[in-house]
Amino acid sequence: MTNYKPPIILGILLLSLFQLSAQNLQESRTLSIAYWGQFAYQPGAKISLSIPHRRWQNNRSQKKVFSNYQVGFYTNPETESGYLAGVELGIQSSPQGKTRFQAISVGAAYLLQSDVIGFSVDLATGETGKKDRKTDHLFLPTINYQFGNQLGERASWYSKVSLGSKLSNQLESEMVVFLELGLQFSLQ
Repeated sequence: MTNYKPPIILGILLLSLFQLSAQNLQESRTLSIAYWGQFAYQPGAKISLSIPHRRWQNNRSQKKVFSNYQVGFYTNPETESGYLAGVELGIQSSPQGKTRFQAISVGAAYLLQSDVIGFSVDLATGETGKKDRKTDHLFLPTINYQFGNQLGERASWYSKVSLGSKLSNQLESEMVVFLELGLQFSLQ
């Protein structure tokens, strides 16, 4: 029997946070589309919606507090695949008059991971048969660093590295590194 409580709870949390953030309509939201993968060799994709909450500036830089809502997947068909739904909260900084930016954030996500635990091989033909898989429901807290540069008025590129720990009450924790390279588009 599959336990659906973690994805349902995270879905309700993400929806409520999105609804609370949707009240701030003056700020520009951004949509990100990215290559995303665990350790960079397990390819995948991620889509994110970033909502700014507060902006300020001084003589040297502009800063903003933002939340980021994301869904993504990565896969290595021979060993494992993962599906993610998560949220981040962070601060982005940009030098006055410059187009480059950097951000630091903390995140929390639900990760559904499916691992290949066995398979069969037909010795006569050499073909691989059905793969047996094990599915785990994991909590993934992360620390993230992002940098990028604007490509124009409404678009920018970015690169992001995330360090996290896959946590479960049934498995040993595992440190992971995710790499992301993507494009952001302003929705305003």
